[in-house]
Amino acid sequence: MAIRQEIILIVDDDQDVLDVTISELRAIGYRAHGTTSTADALAIIRVLQVDLLCTDIVMPETDGRAFAQRARQLQPGLKVLYMTGFIHIARAAERDGASWPLLLKPWRSRQLEVAIRGMLYGPSPV
Repeated sequence: MAIRQEIILIVDDDQDVLDVTISELRAIGYRAHGTTSTADALAIIRVLQVDLLCTDIVMPETDGRAFAQRARQLQPGLKVLYMTGFIHIARAAERDGASWPLLLKPWRSRQLEVAIRGMLYGPSPV
């Protein structure tokens, strides 16, 4: 398997989810980094050119959308994939016609891969 050059930063307050996500992304060849802290994530973004930020929406320090705004101040145009395990958040976003990409946890490996590829390269042709 070829190692891709894209750097993906995962931010999730659940260490188990973080570990699994990093492992899954590395298994398909991405350069994945992760942290449970938004402050640490911002420090990483200051040092690395991140291609995709995957962040939980519900975080102890701040919500994922506010965090993503701060991250985009450091790296304008940063692509962001939001994740949540709360179905009511996903339903509310869908009902409100949200245009931000959302991956519902728990996801399957293939769902994660499709979401990541879609964010980085655009949707796959059917």
